[in-house]
Amino acid sequence: MKYVIELVEYLLGFMALTVFSVLAFRSVTPTDATWRTAFIVGGALAAVELAVLLFRSRPANRLILGANAWLMGGAVAFVTKQWWILQVYDRWQAAGLVGCMLGAGLIATVVSRAGFVAVEGERWKVLAASLLLIAATGGLLWYVLVATGPIYAVLVAPLTALALLARVLRIWVDSTGPNISGPNT
Repeated sequence: MKYVIELVEYLLGFMALTVFSVLAFRSVTPTDATWRTAFIVGGALAAVELAVLLFRSRPANRLILGANAWLMGGAVAFVTKQWWILQVYDRWQAAGLVGCMLGAGLIATVVSRAGFVAVEGERWKVLAASLLLIAATGGLLWYVLVATGPIYAVLVAPLTALALLARVLRIWVDSTGPNISGPNT
């Protein structure tokens, strides 16, 4: 039951990004107004998600933190009419989103005991899992920079796989494993 609750929490964590995607890509050719609405609504949901994530006792999912930072940055840029920021967003597109996730992971790996995987455990496990997740996120960044095709094939499916990898790594770090020191120790 514990893992079911965690899975639901995990999936709800990407709610802001999901709502943003639905709003942004509901038409074949998004307009400036479509992007504005998607970023403002997605950014507002991201701020709410961020508040919830930061008030929990467990470390926040770094992929979600990175995605929420990207959404909030876009929302703030639209609201404050910082067109130069929006030009950067337009140029980098999906790579900007993945880059924010990678940045959140790198920072968390350096400054947090929970690392990129967002779970405290044996330090070597946290570092190994975080480095693997950094490599996978870097690979995804490269992929979205060179891939062409529909957004679902270029970003959604690979990002879902990355989120699942992060979840598997979190479970691995959190597992205690067999007691190799012998009985009653």
